[in-house]
Amino acid sequence: MRVSIGRVAIAVAVLAAVGAIAWSVLPRPIQVETATVAKRRFVATVDEDGKTRIRERYTVAAPLTGRLTRVHLKPGDRVNVDETIATIVPSPASLLDPRSRREAEERLGAAEAALDRGKAAVEAAQARSSQADTDLARTRTLFEHSSSTAQTLERAEVAARVADRDLHAAEFQRHAAEHELDQARALLARYDAGGVAPPESWNVSAPVSGLVLKVPQESETIVQPGAPIIEIGDPHDLEIVVDVLSTDAIEIRPGAEVVIENWGGPMPLSGRVRRIEPSAFTKISTLGVEEQRVNVLLDILSPPEQWSGLGDGYQLDTKISVFTQEDAQSSRRAHCFGVATLGMCLSQRAGALGFAQLTSCDDRGVWLQLQRAWRLVIAPSFIQVIRSHRAFILRQDRYQPGNVRTSHFRTLAVLYF
Repeated sequence: MRVSIGRVAIAVAVLAAVGAIAWSVLPRPIQVETATVAKRRFVATVDEDGKTRIRERYTVAAPLTGRLTRVHLKPGDRVNVDETIATIVPSPASLLDPRSRREAEERLGAAEAALDRGKAAVEAAQARSSQADTDLARTRTLFEHSSSTAQTLERAEVAARVADRDLHAAEFQRHAAEHELDQARALLARYDAGGVAPPESWNVSAPVSGLVLKVPQESETIVQPGAPIIEIGDPHDLEIVVDVLSTDAIEIRPGAEVVIENWGGPMPLSGRVRRIEPSAFTKISTLGVEEQRVNVLLDILSPPEQWSGLGDGYQLDTKISVFTQEDAQSSRRAHCFGVATLGMCLSQRAGALGFAQLTSCDDRGVWLQLQRAWRLVIAPSFIQVIRSHRAFILRQDRYQPGNVRTSHFRTLAVLYF
């Protein structure tokens, strides 16, 4: 049978197609990263973001009710102790509606009439006092010439004293009427065209020397006692506040080392835990979950020249040390998972996958302590490790990250233990 060139070409094409289909369904190797295990300093940390705040902050408040004049200080201005930073003057009188103003005008008229009545009472009392003095002098002369009795003289003396007291009472009444008239006029003083005396003022002074941090009320306004006017502090006296989970706060101890990163400077800063507050508070996470958190206060140990650009309320990242071990067999990154109470890691030996047994597996994924120095496999995010009785099944998402469909997987390997 003679074989033609056409038949050979068709056979070759069919074999090539079958080979391409077979090659396409064969599992392909996956590119993974590996991490070398070596002796390093093992440090377990609590990583949280925090913010700076001034250690001693002074809020100057209004001591009394009044009209606060405009505050001319700006954030960043320096003030000295006992320097006047604001002025409070009396509040203006309230407006009168037509009815209230009419009543005030009528009270003014009544006060003027009461003053006239008081003046007339004083004149009448003066006349009675003068007549009583004249009668007393006449009675005393008659008594000296034995023309009057002692009883008549005593009555004249009492009448003179009573008339004198009535005169003083009338003068006091006139004086009170004058004050009532002034009160009625003061109520209507805002409607008068004439000028008034300058109001009394109260100067608010700075309790300490420092820089102005915030001016809550810059414009002129009416303030009540206790209303904040200005905040003063020293921006170089900073501390760091970090709110951590209450479960992590239990592991933190005062004096622990802290590494401060991502604060805006070229190099990390060093710090130390000063205090862990004893009371926790509830905070809603970005996922809407309630968390119990505790404030941890940190001191910055680096020279002030290195962080001179930091200010109040600046954000940064912190790493608080909770456990340290020197010369530990460890790797920076790996894919670990639990086998009962003993952790295990994927390892690469002779080009094949295997297990590395762990003496401890850090929950934060920072360091891993190993019994042997192997190369650990950093599994990609699209690889899943599933435990099935005495084996671990590694499977890969066919569509890998970025694809909406994530329900189809293919098995990569089955590792038995």
